[in-house]
Amino acid sequence: MWSVVNNQGVPLTIKSIEGVTKRQEISPLEQINDELPVTIAAGETLAVTLPERLHAIKVRAGLEDKGTDSFYFQKDTPPLAFIPRGGITPFNASHYQAFITQTENKWVFKPGQWLINEYLVTPPNTQVVIPKGTTLKFSRYAGLMVFGALHSQGTQHQPVVMTRQADTSKWSGLSVFSNDVNTINQVEHLQISYASSPKLGLWQPRGAIYFVKGKVNMRSVQITDNQSEDGLNIINAKVDIFDLTIKNALSDAFDCDFCTGVLDTSQFTNIGFRSGGDGLDVSGSTLTVKHAKFNNVRDKAISAGERSQLFVSDTEFDDVNFGLVAKDSSLIEADGVRASNIQHKALMSYSKKRIFGPAIMRVSDYLCSDPNCSGKNTAELGSQLHVNGLAVRTEALDVKDLYNTVMKSDKPK
Repeated sequence: MWSVVNNQGVPLTIKSIEGVTKRQEISPLEQINDELPVTIAAGETLAVTLPERLHAIKVRAGLEDKGTDSFYFQKDTPPLAFIPRGGITPFNASHYQAFITQTENKWVFKPGQWLINEYLVTPPNTQVVIPKGTTLKFSRYAGLMVFGALHSQGTQHQPVVMTRQADTSKWSGLSVFSNDVNTINQVEHLQISYASSPKLGLWQPRGAIYFVKGKVNMRSVQITDNQSEDGLNIINAKVDIFDLTIKNALSDAFDCDFCTGVLDTSQFTNIGFRSGGDGLDVSGSTLTVKHAKFNNVRDKAISAGERSQLFVSDTEFDDVNFGLVAKDSSLIEADGVRASNIQHKALMSYSKKRIFGPAIMRVSDYLCSDPNCSGKNTAELGSQLHVNGLAVRTEALDVKDLYNTVMKSDKPK
């Protein structure tokens, strides 16, 4: 039996179901598909009786007014919903009592090195505490999802480490869903490597590390060799980040959507080497960025879009495709910018999504060491770009062609 509960506020349509055996043989399930598509109203449940021989199913489904996608469900593995919810995956307390102390609204990991072979999902309103000197090694489909708050208590000499097990290439990442805007996540001296995105039922994000809502305070966090499209994603949160390092990211390093706060002293190295990507990509955010260094970035070092306001100071770009980019009604005020080895454009201001309109960028104390630096600054008609007190002449810009050529992404759809 396979059942799905529509926890969304809009109808969910199941288009087709395909069976998969343990030997990866495909079963078309013609009798079941004859009754599809089926639309499940909000709050309703659909139950389908499946042949016992199946090990998994592939489902084509989509919410109303959204695109249809494929989702994979394994037998005897409870899936989450489109939007994850705490406590859906049962926690085996007896199995993990060797290294997790569970009390009311709190999980406390014990110091030491531990192997984790399941995807751990906390109940709602849970504070997870990981003390200094703790190393968590995850198997391929194992990871940690926190509903509440994360407190990583690492120190310089005894950091908290989250990484893969020796026999796998990656693990399924860290996600933290805060209760409200006042929930505090305190993340100190955390080292995360080889994390990938979780694939949990209908929730299949592209990032490896997620923080959603609340206050995200980070000190000395290192994210290296992520195995997903994006490294760090923070959404709808207030951020206070100091000493962030992201290295060897397959695509975007840090996406910050609808955030406010400060990013101080950060390094982004070898970003987007597989499918193109930005060092820092902000949307709908108001951020102060200072003392940042970007090296070997395949796309944009810093990209501000969708009515963002970005205040940048004492920042360096070296060996990047594009340096500082303002687009779509965004404003960038920058001071003390150093640029070198710029492959295409160092400073750009334009509109990508016409619904938002032009952008504004003002840069003072700007120094570029490349030949023909002035030719690497571009502003589209309607947008503004001021460099060291002088306005850059605007010009017609084929933005669509730009994103089909030098800014074209190879990210998987």
